[in-house]
Amino acid sequence: MGKYRILVDSSTKSKEGKYMVGPSTAAWLTYLNKRILCYGLIYFDYNGPNKAFYEGIIAALVQLDRDHFNPAGVDEIEVFGDCTPVIDQINNKRRVKKMKRHLDYVKKFINQHPNVQFKFSYLNEDNKHYKKVDKMTKEGSLCINKIIDKN
Repeated sequence: MGKYRILVDSSTKSKEGKYMVGPSTAAWLTYLNKRILCYGLIYFDYNGPNKAFYEGIIAALVQLDRDHFNPAGVDEIEVFGDCTPVIDQINNKRRVKKMKRHLDYVKKFINQHPNVQFKFSYLNEDNKHYKKVDKMTKEGSLCINKIIDKN
């Protein structure tokens, strides 16, 4: 049985004023007990923070499923993040309009893993572990933009 903890963050550099869309990154760190098991970063040229956050959750779950789940075991996964709208949508505390497809994918994933206990929780970015994933999103975006010469 594994107890996994996934920290997810997203960052968007708004290009359209009041609409929070533009270059975005999502990053995740997956812990098994107290050690980092896997991690990742994805970049979007045009996205919003909530959608990028969903994409980060989905990518982290897929990576964990593909490489680390024991099909015979019972696992626990707790996903932490500072994106209240998405956390509330997954926990059925907020209605979904634009990102229903993303929510449906997360719910389908949960239903396909009946031996896994899932929990989605808010975590303030002041948390020392969360600061690592927050730094990944911001510095990862700068690094990617520099490599692909976007600045």
